[in-house]
Amino acid sequence: MFWTPQCVRPATLEVARGLVLHPSEVEETGSLRQGRPEYRILRSLWYRDFTVPAGFVFDIHSLPRPLRLWQPKHPQWWGPAAIHDWALESGLVSLREANLLYKGAMQDLGVKWVHREVAYAGVEFARHAFPDRITQIDPDNADLVAELAGREAVYRERGATIRKALFMAAKMALTGYARSKGVMLP
Repeated sequence: MFWTPQCVRPATLEVARGLVLHPSEVEETGSLRQGRPEYRILRSLWYRDFTVPAGFVFDIHSLPRPLRLWQPKHPQWWGPAAIHDWALESGLVSLREANLLYKGAMQDLGVKWVHREVAYAGVEFARHAFPDRITQIDPDNADLVAELAGREAVYRERGATIRKALFMAAKMALTGYARSKGVMLP
């Protein structure tokens, strides 16, 4: 992660046992979710009273392309993201509770303040802007979510066309601005 230490510094031994993943405890699935590689957790994770089952598929931190430099490359940092993704997909807690769980897990894992606050601000923005989209269940997790949380995997996103149009307009505006300043983008 950009400006992140190589090793995590968990607050307690329990946090280390529950959240810190070893590279042998995750496997790449070979599929992508919005351009990001997906990984399957081979053991269960836990934080406080919340447990992520083994076999859960997640995409680390769901960051936009420009912020992916901040995405940690080593699995020892991925526990909070897996906790957050399972909380959203399972629906076992509210969106706000899932975001607070994510922030607390990052803090207890030893994530720097700036990274923690930026990540938390991002998930809070998504909670308000795209609540239907961020709680959709990945098809790889449909059976697991149905079995453990009882949620159906079929959700229709409301306002997808409007969201896409707004993002395309913002992209075109930023590209036009950059080109007017002499910056050529691919």
